[in-house]
Amino acid sequence: MSVRTISRAAAASVLVAPCSLASSLYGVDFEVEMTSDVLTGVYFGSVCFESDTFPVDGYFFTPDSADLTLTFDFVSDTAATPATYTEMDDSDFPNFPRLVIGDGLDYRVVVESAGAVEPGGLLEFEIDGDGFWAEFAASAVAGGGTSVTTHGRVSYSEVYRKGEVVPTPVAAAMGLAAIVGLAARRERRGAAVID
Repeated sequence: MSVRTISRAAAASVLVAPCSLASSLYGVDFEVEMTSDVLTGVYFGSVCFESDTFPVDGYFFTPDSADLTLTFDFVSDTAATPATYTEMDDSDFPNFPRLVIGDGLDYRVVVESAGAVEPGGLLEFEIDGDGFWAEFAASAVAGGGTSVTTHGRVSYSEVYRKGEVVPTPVAAAMGLAAIVGLAARRERRGAAVID
């Protein structure tokens, strides 16, 4: 499963608290991009966890094993109302959600509603690596169905340590351009000395 990386700065501009401000040692921010007839927009989240060593690809973390915490701002069972979901909302908490470094999140929430869910209200959603799906209540749809499912894409920041700022792709590109420019300048200077 390919996981596209995003700038931590993009995710930090939302209401969720980035892990660098939380008590955990490491963090990964993520965003869910929805481009469907049912829902369009970008929704942000953050995962924080404890680890004795810097996590590498293949390491996984759960609330039960690594004090993993999660915050995700999305929609609720009321079509126009936003909601914030946490690790405790996962249908299999505390064994899930699970964050696998290099592969992404496994996080599933079934929304519990006090009454009937209005048309367009969220019934459940799942993040599975870089894939996302959500099921929404619908008025009678073709074929007699009472819900509609939509899909989105998930992207993640690089893992970062508490208090560190992860460079944005623009800053990283500028840094790389400066290194390449310095190397080219040194090569030209070396060539000038040899001539």
